[in-house]
Amino acid sequence: MQVSPSLFGERKLIEVEGVEGMNDAFLADALTYLARPEPDAVLVLRHAGESAARSSSMPSRPAVGR
Repeated sequence: MQVSPSLFGERKLIEVEGVEGMNDAFLADALTYLARPEPDAVLVLRHAGESAARSSSMPSRPAVGR
């Protein structure tokens, strides 16, 4: 996941819907991004509810800023 620079110096919104159906590659990319987020971007991950397939592998609270 990469955010391109804004031509107008505005904050950016990255909205991802349906993360309950994410695959392992997306999870790895999201956790990598959360370790070093863009300072002028807001990331919104929308989850519709718990998925039985992901409940055991999805971290309950990712370690952000550690």
